[in-house]
Amino acid sequence: YISVEKTLRSLLDNEQYVRGLLQTGESESDLISHFCDGELGKSRIPCVSNGTVSIVLQLFYDDMGTANPLRGQSVMSKVGVFYYVVKNLPDAWNSCFANVHLLALCDTEDLKGHSFGPILNKFCDEMSRLATLGFCGCFPVIGPATVYITLGQVACDNLALNGMLGFVESFSGDYYCTQCYATRDSIKTGFVEECFEMRTAAEYDKDVSGLQGDKDGKRSLHVRGVKRNCELNRLDGFHVTENFTVHIMH
Repeated sequence: YISVEKTLRSLLDNEQYVRGLLQTGESESDLISHFCDGELGKSRIPCVSNGTVSIVLQLFYDDMGTANPLRGQSVMSKVGVFYYVVKNLPDAWNSCFANVHLLALCDTEDLKGHSFGPILNKFCDEMSRLATLGFCGCFPVIGPATVYITLGQVACDNLALNGMLGFVESFSGDYYCTQCYATRDSIKTGFVEECFEMRTAAEYDKDVSGLQGDKDGKRSLHVRGVKRNCELNRLDGFHVTENFTVHIMH
């Protein structure tokens, strides 16, 4: 695990990087072309205001196959990789690998046994502190300021996203969507949001409560697609049902 605070302290010592943070502002167009153009982005950005710096992260997760290139058996030695980008930066900057920052590495076999909890809890502990207390410093261009950091989005491929957010990881049944209560039958006829019942925080809490089991002590494997309460819900301003991010390649 690599501290988010230590990474961003190092980045904010670079004048060019700070100027990049200041480039992104609210667009005058009605089109959404950047994170800051949406409702969530508008509530978190502008970046600098009254001696404070607000930084929003987008978290990613994916498996990485590591193997002898002459053998190619990558599935035998897979490493789970958690990384993030700073959404305040222009999108062109975030397309550069130098602005994609490593958060944690783990053995994917450990995830099968212990799920995402141990890593996400460590991340949430640090992010809760950074969102409420932040860290202080004297930075180029900005000068003395307190930096606050929050989580804005989580983006993965479908399988990884469902696993991290605590939803079912099978896409052949019902209720596999993290945003709505779509079923196998309803997706054959519905093609716009209005055709589906969207997930809400209140309904999500009911689904989580249903996992505790009935009066006979029988515990459900999932309730309407929810397998467990996601650790990221501990963070103020973030809830899995409001994570409106779809992986464009899936």
